[in-house]
Amino acid sequence: MKPEAGSRGGVVALLLLASSLGADEFLLAPHFRGPLVRELSGELAKEHVIAISRHHRVQASPGYWDAARYVLETLKAQGFFDARIEGFKSDGFVRYQTWPSPVGWRVRDAELWVLEPEERLLCRYSEVPMSLVTLSRSAFATAPLVDVGTGEAAAEYEGKDVRGKIVLATGYGGTVHREAVIRRGAKGVVCFLDDERAHERPDLVQYTGMWPTGEEREQVGFGFNLGRRDGERLRGWLRAGKTVTLRAHVDGGELFDGRLEVVTASLPGSEPDAAELLLIAHLDHPKESANDNASGSAALLEMARALRRIAYSDKLPALPGRPSPLRRTIRFVWVPEWFGTMAWVNAHPELGQRTLAAVNLDMVGEDLERLHSALQVVRTPASLPSFLNDLVADLTRWVDSLDVRSPRGGASRFNYRIVPYQGGSDHMMLNDGALRIPTVMLSHAPDFTHHTSLDTPDFVDPVELKRSMLIALGTAVHLSSLDDQDGLRLLSRVGNGALARLAETADRTARRVTDAETSARGGVARLMRRALEGALERELEGLASVLAVRPSSAVARAFEGFRERLQAAHVGALGQLDELLRTLGGPAAPDEPTPEEAAAVALTLHRATRGPIHQEFFLSRLAPERAAFYRGAAAPDPDLLYEIVNLVNGKRSALAIRDRLLAEGPVELAIVTRTLTDLRDAGLLHEVVAGKGNGR
Repeated sequence: MKPEAGSRGGVVALLLLASSLGADEFLLAPHFRGPLVRELSGELAKEHVIAISRHHRVQASPGYWDAARYVLETLKAQGFFDARIEGFKSDGFVRYQTWPSPVGWRVRDAELWVLEPEERLLCRYSEVPMSLVTLSRSAFATAPLVDVGTGEAAAEYEGKDVRGKIVLATGYGGTVHREAVIRRGAKGVVCFLDDERAHERPDLVQYTGMWPTGEEREQVGFGFNLGRRDGERLRGWLRAGKTVTLRAHVDGGELFDGRLEVVTASLPGSEPDAAELLLIAHLDHPKESANDNASGSAALLEMARALRRIAYSDKLPALPGRPSPLRRTIRFVWVPEWFGTMAWVNAHPELGQRTLAAVNLDMVGEDLERLHSALQVVRTPASLPSFLNDLVADLTRWVDSLDVRSPRGGASRFNYRIVPYQGGSDHMMLNDGALRIPTVMLSHAPDFTHHTSLDTPDFVDPVELKRSMLIALGTAVHLSSLDDQDGLRLLSRVGNGALARLAETADRTARRVTDAETSARGGVARLMRRALEGALERELEGLASVLAVRPSSAVARAFEGFRERLQAAHVGALGQLDELLRTLGGPAAPDEPTPEEAAAVALTLHRATRGPIHQEFFLSRLAPERAAFYRGAAAPDPDLLYEIVNLVNGKRSALAIRDRLLAEGPVELAIVTRTLTDLRDAGLLHEVVAGKGNGR
């Protein structure tokens, strides 16, 4: 019997239907499963990895442009007639919101020789491009070497005259260069890796870059990266009191006004006004950088090809304008990581309204056996809960049920983790509170080749590429075409997941109260009530996000049923917390807010910028003593800072933001208040003024 809209019985019936639909099945529509498995090729994707990794893909520079044109021409050959490149000025001066643009760079070759105490070649750019610190300028210098430890701290230069010399350090090339060359007049830097990876693989060369601002362009010198074996030999000579003289030659190293290029293509859906799905990967990084991130870029190319084959049967000619069987457009985007993504989203503020969800592919082809790695499925931030998390987790379990094989692929079992939000790639820009595009990231960790000369196609596995592509493209095609029944299945998965997550939060809050000292239990219980309120808000937002996918009356009525269940579970958790406090004993917490809480209630802000806050830009606008806090041990980590800013919406007070974050774990109100106040004083957040508009 069809339930009547609005009736209590109808809500219950739809809720039971949603809970029972597909209880033992995967969410991906069955008619897509076979075509995806048959059509997607890890072997073809790896061929693209090999082709892309041949380019020295430094942002805003010729090697990147060559790789972008390879992507563009491949897309056109596949039949993507709308494929194009968007370019954005990149000169070190221009900023896109708070993000600086890198300078352009070209170089012909470079060599580093030791002349005494013995003569030998240390490295050559044409052999290992990562041996030259990215953005080094032309040089022909012969100079003595000075050991400066890590070279990153001012104290390491005390009592050492480095002017006109070359410094040896174990720090990051760009940081050492700024301290030694720009601030102290050294000619150049030589850096070597000295971590656990380097001890196990002494010839491993790390990728580092200068990354100067526009104002620093004319002060840039040169730098080389060595393996630990050569670095320790040089250091050993110096410690033995020997004079070490180096000769550095950088031929044609030039910094110039560059261009950040973004490649886009799409398969149009049959409903042009429906919000799109976005699949994104960064194309940059120096040669070879195969897993990071030729793998994600290659996976996008292969997914684009396979999608056209699936969407248009072999009997249909691939003509422009032919209606797609998919409702929603699926868009593919290749970006220069972070900076190019920020330029692109800044140029398209409509993306937030135009895009339903996204998947970011960054390092998706690791050979699990050789790298002892696992796929990391990174959830959206807690500040942006979404149906996408439960859907992608379900797609990952579906792929785990498959026996994926490839002619030249590995035989390892699938190894994956569903992990909380962490930044570090382009999903940061899309998940930002100004755009609010829920985006998960597929990546791999650990990977000892990351940002090193060993990140070569040898460590890329066609099987793992295919697994990652099945998850990403499966997510997009399912969301592009789901009907009411699919919507109810998705709502069921999200609703039941929300109930489980709320129960986990209730367990954690109960443990906090139980573990507290008797005299402190009342205050802890009061704090945990706030954490439960934050968790309920988070799960209700995530549940409501399903309505954006399928805003039908049936899904809306089933949503009401799950909402009531969540609220009832929340009331039950609060009651259990009160009962626990009565059982354990301890003074009740005062109902009145503390002075700190009262001040936090009064602090309500709204955004002055779009996109994540670039930390160095933020700190540059603070007094040095205030900026120093964010470089110290007590500072909020970058992901917490990101979440704090994401929750700023002109309505939430500092206290409400802290309460929402408490659902994820302990957070000090003082940290939240201090961060928001500093961001306000830096001009990146604005006070909400009563009676006035506070839009961005």
